[in-house]
Amino acid sequence: MSILKKIFGVLSCLLVLGIILAWFNGGSGLYRMYQATSPTTAPADYTLQDDTLVDIPPFEPKKSTSYNPEKNLYWGDLHVHTEASFDAKLFGTNLTIEDAYRFARGESLRSPGGESMQLSRPLDFVAITDHAEGFGMRTRCGDEGLTVVEKVNCWFLEKPNVITFQLLRGIAVQPGDSSNTEPDGSPSPAGIYQPEARRPSDISLLPLCKFGEGGVERCFRDSNADWAEYIELADLYYDPGTLTTFAAYEFSPSLPDSGKHHRNVIFNDTRQLPEHAISSLDVNNALELWRGLEETCTEPCDFLTIPHNMNKGWGLFYSRYTWDGKPYDIEDWRLRKRREPL
Repeated sequence: MSILKKIFGVLSCLLVLGIILAWFNGGSGLYRMYQATSPTTAPADYTLQDDTLVDIPPFEPKKSTSYNPEKNLYWGDLHVHTEASFDAKLFGTNLTIEDAYRFARGESLRSPGGESMQLSRPLDFVAITDHAEGFGMRTRCGDEGLTVVEKVNCWFLEKPNVITFQLLRGIAVQPGDSSNTEPDGSPSPAGIYQPEARRPSDISLLPLCKFGEGGVERCFRDSNADWAEYIELADLYYDPGTLTTFAAYEFSPSLPDSGKHHRNVIFNDTRQLPEHAISSLDVNNALELWRGLEETCTEPCDFLTIPHNMNKGWGLFYSRYTWDGKPYDIEDWRLRKRREPL
């Protein structure tokens, strides 16, 4: 018994030592970040706001615009996230897809911190671009009879926590070679390349898809069901002459050092759209995204992609090479010009 006590004592000491080392090796920083950015701080922060110092313009109701052959100027937003995006959810967003549409058409909403939010003028157009990588990950979180793995998955993805966001993002990033030259040796633009072909993240390794009931097939079906809801709601809130809604999503592969290689995929219509929203869990780069969408987006369906945060793309948005170090050929350039003209 004394030997067991000694072993237990040694293990306890090692555990305490490990916790202390983890704390000083970044744990304290994560905790401070959590304290500063936790959604629970929002109400207290809001009470410090002095609205008398803010010039709030009067609300201007939307007027229907008639066709103008000389063209009209329209205002809108093609990059909107809701609580369906895991990063927005983990940072405290609790507003839904339908909330986003109501906000776009001028309705007042209440923020998680209790603040009233309203546009001074309704938008002319909007695209809800939640991350396709998250489609299907929380679809069944409200169901009865979930497995232990599913319950744990839902707890992590449903509970706002910036630390969970940091951990998930770290898992998603695949290391690359950061250098000051392109694969052919030319100095500019610099990029992050890797010597072997990048493979999309294996969806079968995600705990929900690996251990949850139904496995990968269920995850794929749930992803398609979520995407179908986006298409349905884009139709529901489309109001010709008042609010144009686009079926859309975000393609979101991550880069090392908090980099992004993200694109918003915008469709022209809601007819004949792909049943599956191709994400970085399916393909490894933008070229494969465009090819896949051209195969599944059939007439009258059409699409374009719009990159964002290009300053954090580590040169790849301007490079002649993919992240894998593969050079663009003439057909690749034509494909890019056709599908990403902006």
